[in-house]
Amino acid sequence: MDIKQVLKQGFDTFLGDVVPLSVAALLVILLTPLSLGLLGGPLAAGLYRMVLLRLRTGRPPAIGDVFYLEHFGRFVFAFYALVVLVSVGYMLLIVPGIYLTAIGLYTVPLMVDRELPFGVAWSQSKAAVDRIGLAPHFGLVLLLALGGAALGTLTRLIGSLVWLPFCVCCVAVAYHQLLKTPEAPAPAPLPET
Repeated sequence: MDIKQVLKQGFDTFLGDVVPLSVAALLVILLTPLSLGLLGGPLAAGLYRMVLLRLRTGRPPAIGDVFYLEHFGRFVFAFYALVVLVSVGYMLLIVPGIYLTAIGLYTVPLMVDRELPFGVAWSQSKAAVDRIGLAPHFGLVLLLALGGAALGTLTRLIGSLVWLPFCVCCVAVAYHQLLKTPEAPAPAPLPET
């Protein structure tokens, strides 16, 4: 994985659909805390799905696509499980948190793309990261986290409207590139809504 290429293609993808992705990010940012996190997983899944559909089929995202409520319970569980796992990693020290974030990087895209349960998606994400190498994933997570921290400190909500969809685009691009590796199984078609 070439981090520079992922960041460039992620930026280009975000820039090409800046309005629907930013509005979708605003909905994620506002509705997640209002629902006490219940909508966090499904809305994040919808945001990933918007970008994956664009990358795979060229279909432009629509704002309503963020409301991807299929497998609602699965994504609620994934949201809380990822928050707990990564939070515990960051509480132990920053490096374990970045490690857990890196190995779980493709969990939500795999859940969306292949309709996998959380545990299977986490295992496949870890296997993919192990196959490609931890270092580039660790580097990508570190760059996105530092950029988000810097932007969040400076601009709060406005920065999040740009940074959240940009990060989703970068992870989706990395996942999309992963599917093109010879070892990767052919992706299942994403269901249209």
